[in-house]
Amino acid sequence: MNQNRMEPQEPQNCWEFMNCLHAVKHMCPAYEHNMGRDCWMVAISYADKGCPQTKDEGLDYCTNKCLWYKKLNPQTA
Repeated sequence: MNQNRMEPQEPQNCWEFMNCLHAVKHMCPAYEHNMGRDCWMVAISYADKGCPQTKDEGLDYCTNKCLWYKKLNPQTA
């Protein structure tokens, strides 16, 4: 069984998981590029809800602190 499989009622994108407001989503590169399951690949996404503010802190934040990243990547958490 795939551990990354999500039930239909669970959030399917980071902005759902983080409960981002409509205005926040539309300023977020992850939302703009529909990368809600891979938002760490645009590690300098919108700096809100704990998202990193600079590229230098980006991947470090995502892999070490972000609950969404850890949910989707339990083997690295």
